[in-house]
Amino acid sequence: MSDHQNLINSKNLDQDKKINQSHSNQTDRLLDQPGPSNPLANSNLSNHHDRPRTVRHHRRTLSGRSIRSGHFQFGPSYHPNIYPALNDPFTRQAKHAADNRARARFFKALFMAIGLWVVVGLVLGWAGFQRSGWADSNHRLNYGAKPFVPISDGHPVSCARFTKPHPIDYHSNTKMAGQIMISKAKFLFPLSKDDSFFFHSTGRFAKGHLSFETTESNHVQVQVDAFFNDDALIDLMTVCHLNNGDHQTQSLLNSLNPKNLGQNIGLGIYTPSPEVGPYPDSDLEFQVKIYLPRRLGSLFTLRVQSDLFFLTTTDLSSISFAQVKLFTTSASIIIENLVSEAVEVRTLNGLIQGTFHISRDLSLASTNGAIDIKVGLMSPLSINGNQTSLPNFSRATHHLDQNLEANESCTSSVSVDATTMNGAAEVKYIKHPVKIKLDSLVCSTNGRARVEHTSSYEGNFEAQTTWGSTDLKGPFSQQDPAGKNRPRQYFRQTNRDGLGYRYISGTVWWGDKSEKTRIEKGKSGHSLVKTTLGSAVIIFN
Repeated sequence: MSDHQNLINSKNLDQDKKINQSHSNQTDRLLDQPGPSNPLANSNLSNHHDRPRTVRHHRRTLSGRSIRSGHFQFGPSYHPNIYPALNDPFTRQAKHAADNRARARFFKALFMAIGLWVVVGLVLGWAGFQRSGWADSNHRLNYGAKPFVPISDGHPVSCARFTKPHPIDYHSNTKMAGQIMISKAKFLFPLSKDDSFFFHSTGRFAKGHLSFETTESNHVQVQVDAFFNDDALIDLMTVCHLNNGDHQTQSLLNSLNPKNLGQNIGLGIYTPSPEVGPYPDSDLEFQVKIYLPRRLGSLFTLRVQSDLFFLTTTDLSSISFAQVKLFTTSASIIIENLVSEAVEVRTLNGLIQGTFHISRDLSLASTNGAIDIKVGLMSPLSINGNQTSLPNFSRATHHLDQNLEANESCTSSVSVDATTMNGAAEVKYIKHPVKIKLDSLVCSTNGRARVEHTSSYEGNFEAQTTWGSTDLKGPFSQQDPAGKNRPRQYFRQTNRDGLGYRYISGTVWWGDKSEKTRIEKGKSGHSLVKTTLGSAVIIFN
């Protein structure tokens, strides 16, 4: 029995050996890795040249950090094969050569593109300089084509022929840099009292000083002086004597004056308006003097539309106008003794100053400028049929002084409006005939407003402000302008709320102090002084 048991055990051992032997045959033994601790493993390299021996080495080869892969940088290998040495023993050298060839091709293309860009730029620049006059050594920019006369301004009768430019040492009215040159031109043309005269200018260089004066001549005389430091500009300006006989303008004149047979004559100055802008030192300015014949006695209309011309006049009281319109953008307007039925003055950035004698309405407006004027009121101008006859100021005022009582039978109305946003507004009435109803408005947003009336004023008054102060001075005179020895009366009331709004109102008149008379006299006129931040003052002499 024991022998039988031993036989079974020996068979089991043989089977276990066979199973273990089969398992050992199916699993390869991991090769020893070379290193300082195992120098004998280096002998295996001859049999397996440059092959990964372990899973660890296999992963190192995939990551690009294997010594045998030939790459020592961190990260995956640039070569997609994990066994580069088996495919190409010169992989590193081939890659470097390919990189050098690619780099050479890139820089060659870059240099060719830069060279082509430089050549094209030189060609285009030379063409532009040729067109701008650089080839002629003028060294000036292209200011564009010479401007033509707008159709709305009519057709040119004659254009200026300027004299040969000559240098001047100094010109007090200009801040022009460099050598200043001057060139002159003159016009002489007839003008009748039924005609209308206008001045119009356009362009960036249409600036300077415009003045109206009187002359004993029978013709209109125009003197144009052009100051410049760039001779290229003198050939690019258009200065012409114009006759605007278009149907629209003529119909407008005929509607204002049905028997008007006059012409619409004027002077136009047109300069370039370059889009890029002028050469930094190039400049052009004008000094224009227009002499109106004093013997005219009257002129139908006077219109000025100029953005950059500073406008002044001398004493024009010898000529009366039916209508005057003066428009500027960035220049002041100073008028001396202008006589007209209606006057309209507009400017954005400039001062309005002067003396106006009107018989119908006066409208002044400035955005960023002060208003400082004196106003003389006149009786209605005499009318012969449908034709308006405009007497000069000296004859009109003499007639008013001699016949104040006679004028009481006819009551006329005059409107005065002086408004500015950023500036002071001051109006002083120097003449106010009896029985002329005055509607006066003096307004300033960010400045003070002040009005001074003569002793002839009768009617209501108001002075109001939001954040400023109000004040009423007078009435001072007790001498009746009508010569009837009537007493001077006035009624005043004030109001102020919690926000600081101040308000003064009342009535001033000549006569008895009854309520009925006060209400009746309150309809004879109205004077309003209004501000937001400044003071509002009314003065009655």
